[in-house]
Amino acid sequence: MKVAIIGGGLTGLSSAYYMSKAFPHWEIHVLESSNRWGGKVQTKRHDGYVVEVGPDSYLARKTAMTDLVKELGLGNTLVRNATGESYIYHQGQMKPIPGGSIIGIPTEFLPFAKSSLLSWSGKLRAGLDIFKKPYPGNEDMSIDAFFRYHLGDELVNLLIEPLLSGIYGGDLKRLSLLGTFPEFRQLEQKHGNLVKGMMAMQSMRKQSGAATEGQFAQLTGGLESLVDALVEQMPKNVSLHLSTEVLSASYIDERYVVQTQAGTDAYERLVITTPPKSYENFFVGDTNFEELRHMEQSSCAIVIMSLPKSAFTKPLQGTGFVITRSTDTPLTACTYISSKWPQTTPQDKVVLRVFLGKPTDTTVDTHSEEELSELALSEIRKILGFTGNPEWVEVVRLQKSMPQYEVGHKERVATLMKHVAEDYPGLALIGTPFKGVGMPDGIKQAYELVEVWKEETKEVLPMDTHTESKHVHHGVGSVEGHPEPKHGHPGAVSMEGRPEITGLEKVPETYEGWFSLHANYSINFEKWRTWSVEQQREALQSFKEFIGNLETAHEANESSYAMYQINGHKGDIMFWFLQPTLQELNEVELTLKKLPIFGVLQPESSFVSVIEVSNYVKSPKDHPKVQARLYPKIPRLSCMCFYPMAKQRNLTDNWYMLDRQSRGSMMRSHGQIGKKYEDTIKEFTTGAFGMDDWEWGITLMSDDPIQFKKIVNEMRFDEVSARFGIFGPFTIGTILDMNGIDHLFS
Repeated sequence: MKVAIIGGGLTGLSSAYYMSKAFPHWEIHVLESSNRWGGKVQTKRHDGYVVEVGPDSYLARKTAMTDLVKELGLGNTLVRNATGESYIYHQGQMKPIPGGSIIGIPTEFLPFAKSSLLSWSGKLRAGLDIFKKPYPGNEDMSIDAFFRYHLGDELVNLLIEPLLSGIYGGDLKRLSLLGTFPEFRQLEQKHGNLVKGMMAMQSMRKQSGAATEGQFAQLTGGLESLVDALVEQMPKNVSLHLSTEVLSASYIDERYVVQTQAGTDAYERLVITTPPKSYENFFVGDTNFEELRHMEQSSCAIVIMSLPKSAFTKPLQGTGFVITRSTDTPLTACTYISSKWPQTTPQDKVVLRVFLGKPTDTTVDTHSEEELSELALSEIRKILGFTGNPEWVEVVRLQKSMPQYEVGHKERVATLMKHVAEDYPGLALIGTPFKGVGMPDGIKQAYELVEVWKEETKEVLPMDTHTESKHVHHGVGSVEGHPEPKHGHPGAVSMEGRPEITGLEKVPETYEGWFSLHANYSINFEKWRTWSVEQQREALQSFKEFIGNLETAHEANESSYAMYQINGHKGDIMFWFLQPTLQELNEVELTLKKLPIFGVLQPESSFVSVIEVSNYVKSPKDHPKVQARLYPKIPRLSCMCFYPMAKQRNLTDNWYMLDRQSRGSMMRSHGQIGKKYEDTIKEFTTGAFGMDDWEWGITLMSDDPIQFKKIVNEMRFDEVSARFGIFGPFTIGTILDMNGIDHLFS
């Protein structure tokens, strides 16, 4: 297999590294147009300074980059940023960001009330979100519209806009919320409004200790040390080509023909990791790429300067500040690198990282680097009041470099990816134009691509219970499973066009994880109303303590659970318990039965099973990804759907007597359907052979219940489900929290 990777930034190098480790016999070529590796990642080291002229750190909660750093042996060089107060500069005044706020969203009353940044009317308007319902509708919306709906104009103008617009370098009125910060939409839908959701998240961060730790990570040798390690440790089946600009790429006779200034070559697979503009030379004539080619991109400039500490009449407070859009300056922010990352700077120096490039401002595009340097120095001197001139200045101008995820971005990407999957086998589009602009986002996309290709290129194996249930009915990609292969050899076909029944196959082996119990109960409200107020209070209190203990174990990853209020007449409460052993599962159920509240609970149905993963993944049981699938932490999504299922075992249609190639062929085509839902549905499969009346249990979780209908309906038209699937009763419900318990029993 011969593969080309266009782009030698962190995403391209990560792709080559993971791919070469997974496919040691493949011939992999990385084509980079510039004379250095790493793209925007660039570190300059001199005279005791370690200066990042590109990104200066990454979000530590995005662990894909940390995993790669550790795998390459650089884990001992990881550091977190120094924490300190951050500020907003507005109309000539420096104001601290209210304590307890997360990207400007209040989570604590007193610090927010005491803040001098906002007027009392602005504070009141933001606080009223506690009474608001989620943003109306299910369509995508702009970041600006979403936050103005929840928090009002003043807080958005003074906090949200300067804090968030810098991340994507764009206009919040045009940027997609679902394409950039979907977690905020999920929080408001789960908790009823944004402020409640952020307060709950802040409480969890404090309990875990994350609130006191820096959010960003760096390497003591600079971020470019990761690039250097990738290049140095790249396996031998990878050829690295610098100064190799790709002039064109096309798909001809089932090969990807790539032309560079050195000549033309053909490849069986192609990975493109470059910015949107590069697609002007790729697949010319295919109009499906037009929106990508013309994707809006923003510009910014970074001016880094070093001054002696003596140039400042008083010490700098905090680690930097952002600037409101209405303030009369082309600057957008300033980071005190010597405060945020003290290990990068000599102790008697101050390093400032000054940003320019407000939305709709053309300063970065119309000024030379020398002019930008002078402008940045003049403006930052007015704000900070230091004396003298910098000892050195570094200017980085990034013109049209930041893809803008405008409203509808996810739908546009999904449409393009569907076209690629159907018409360009072996082509992968990853990088900043698609699913995140940060360094960890690119690394994650590279890793996930290789995982998908590992599945696609495997020899068809006997299908295990986990694979059959997951992909025959859903094919939903998530942390809990992998997408099914796309290509493969067809199975044996009879004269009637049906796969031949050739005899029993070898029973596949599986790994087992946590034991599972789905239990549905109805509430006898007539009996509940006969209890005294004191009896009801004590019953609810002990029930909440029971749930609280489950939550504590869930957060500690010792077990997991979910609780949903059932829609319809199949019951009122749906529990899902996951425990390490069957005995512990029994103990949880027994504890519930001994509670006073159980006096009004009537069992409706139950399903006992165990989380399972087949060894078709070709990874040991102790592999981190396998462990994550065997012992999942159930997400807190708005809706849950559960149903049991089995496979046909009659004389004409017997799944278990099909030859493995027939099953594999059908599974691959079936699995393609579910890939469309990987961003909207999380799916869990449990095996119940010998434990319950059905063979598997399927649990779907999503913030949009319509997705359940869509995927199940679409799967019913596939041969695997239509001929071989047997489905039990479906139960659907909405998430139930402590406040919901009070409401349910009120």
